[in-house]
Amino acid sequence: MDNAQTSHALHLARSGITGLVLLGSTGEAVHLTRTERVAQIKHVRAALTAGGYEDCPLIAGAATNGIEETMELLNESAAAGAGWGLVLAPGYFAAATSQEGIIALYKGVVEGSSIPVMMFVSPLLPPQDPALPVKQLPLPRRQQQYKTPPSIFRTLAAHPNIVDGKLSHGDISIHAQIALDPEIDHSKFHLFIGLSQQLFPVLQVGCNGAIESLAAIFTKTVVHVYNLVAHTEAMDQETLGHVRELQYRVSRAEELIVKFGTIEIKEAVA
Repeated sequence: MDNAQTSHALHLARSGITGLVLLGSTGEAVHLTRTERVAQIKHVRAALTAGGYEDCPLIAGAATNGIEETMELLNESAAAGAGWGLVLAPGYFAAATSQEGIIALYKGVVEGSSIPVMMFVSPLLPPQDPALPVKQLPLPRRQQQYKTPPSIFRTLAAHPNIVDGKLSHGDISIHAQIALDPEIDHSKFHLFIGLSQQLFPVLQVGCNGAIESLAAIFTKTVVHVYNLVAHTEAMDQETLGHVRELQYRVSRAEELIVKFGTIEIKEAVA
């Protein structure tokens, strides 16, 4: 498993990915012990360094249901070579969680973290239909019945140790309200999406990039869309047409990710 993980990490770095998330919700983090999580970070960090990508950022998923355990995991991840932590708000009792509770959770976690933290907001999903085949379920159901409003990002973005946010839902209005909020210092707080079918439009409203599954499979295409949009100040009609064509292809491919879910993502990566 280690060889597969490091081979894929090196492939992503060579293909233009400028940061890797380990132990995210599409990975096997929920099935790993804390010791195994730390070992994976160390292994990938060592492989990237040996391959000439010592400056490639590593972001470690640190999803637990408690403040103390999350802080411990963040600090262990930092010692293993991660530069940032990706923290998912607990979802088990999400429907009963207040905005004040989410704010208190993140503030409590980051006060004890030795690395900066990225907030992770997952989709608002309907109740699971028991008739739906397992293979057609979307990515793991997280934060069910809870949708984080832009005001929470405004509050938490002011904290010096909360530097990024990731949104994995399709409400582009929420993306725009956060990415364009004049009360957020966007030189210090950056917003990423989790769905590449939104890449072109969200970059237009101030988002900074994507952390998502399709880039693990069709890496160069997703990177090419990002580079064309993010690094072109005045896009001519030919370039615009090319970006639109690529975004169409990416969006069609992303529909397969949504349809088939985590297991098939791993088959495609393999």
